[in-house]
Amino acid sequence: MCLEGRAELTLTDSFAVCEDIREEDPEAFDALSTETWHLARAFAHYKPTMHTAHRRECVIQMHRDGHGIKSVKLNSHLHGFPMTTDFAAQEAWERGYEMLQEKAMSDKYAKVINYGGGECFLVNNHRVFHGRKNVLETPRTVLNTGVHEDTVWQ
Repeated sequence: MCLEGRAELTLTDSFAVCEDIREEDPEAFDALSTETWHLARAFAHYKPTMHTAHRRECVIQMHRDGHGIKSVKLNSHLHGFPMTTDFAAQEAWERGYEMLQEKAMSDKYAKVINYGGGECFLVNNHRVFHGRKNVLETPRTVLNTGVHEDTVWQ
């Protein structure tokens, strides 16, 4: 919820990005959805820089049916490396991750929302990448919170 000020929020359809990767480079898609990676977060704005460790997981998490995408993990604050010892799988993973980052920045998959004081909307963090392009009016006060999906669908 934006309490005051105005900003542009960019939403990117991560599932569409991943489906295009699946079509263009199935080996890279497979690596992103089967090879786990060690995930870490660096908070550079803290002095000294703070690092936290996260669990090992796949960038693309699949539904139990093995075909449908359940969640995609990409964040400019998250950095990782594949945990495989298979060189071919590592090359495919790195190729896929580079494609994912490049496509995530493409206007083809993005929608810009201009929002301001009193406006509120929900974002599914498992499906959508989000970020701010421009702060249009200051001061800008935004309230962010997490809600479990079961709460939303009650």
